[in-house]
Amino acid sequence: MRTIASCAASGGQHLGVGGGCFEPSGAPPVQFVVEVNEIIPDGDDFGVPSTLTITDPIVATDLNVFVRIPDHSFISDMRITLEFGGVTRVLWDRACADEDGLLVTFDDEGTDNECEEPMSGFIKPSIFGDGTLIVFEQRPMQGTWTLTVVDEAVPDTGLFASWGLVVTPGQPICVETCIRGDTNCDGAVNNFDIDPFVQALINNSSPTAPAEYLAGGGTQQCWEQRGCWGDINQDGGLTNFDIDPFVACLIVLPPPGQNCP
Repeated sequence: MRTIASCAASGGQHLGVGGGCFEPSGAPPVQFVVEVNEIIPDGDDFGVPSTLTITDPIVATDLNVFVRIPDHSFISDMRITLEFGGVTRVLWDRACADEDGLLVTFDDEGTDNECEEPMSGFIKPSIFGDGTLIVFEQRPMQGTWTLTVVDEAVPDTGLFASWGLVVTPGQPICVETCIRGDTNCDGAVNNFDIDPFVQALINNSSPTAPAEYLAGGGTQQCWEQRGCWGDINQDGGLTNFDIDPFVACLIVLPPPGQNCP
């Protein structure tokens, strides 16, 4: 499985945490299970909070949550929430009516199930609750997760048997990166990078490589990476503030294949 460290070692660059920067690793889903086996207090606002602590360095590209409450009558009495990292999602918000039993897996790709007895299968939290589970994906899962079952009406109750998370493990997306200061993409920083650097400063807003840049040995593909190789001071883009560090790099050239410091 790819890691951020192995990505860097292979000359790539991890895009960061969040925003779709992890992809499925190909490993099988990982299941975390909590056996609760507590009677849900009837008409009690506190309910039964249950915690799960994850210590594995894992990131989810897809997250499902299963809940097993096999014998609660009037499942519409219940409200089920999941909290992690300061974010709370209502998975079940007093849905359905007088059906007995809740044996479901909350899944953003689930179905818009009709209410049945017992309620089962893969159902969407966005339909039976208040949102999706995607807010918990593309981020490290280490920490304490809390699932709370509350019975908000009397007189029906039941057993909160178990719950858990099903995680599709992710690995960091690794993209090809550039060599900072190698403005013509020939694999080394040297004096041949001076003219292309100047052209990039002058024509940075142009999506098309200028003729002068191409004449100096650059390519359109290399030009499209100018925000990477031209960002010598690593402040997020190519600007005039990169001139002085580029000059300093030319005075003490890095070995071929290595970035300007």
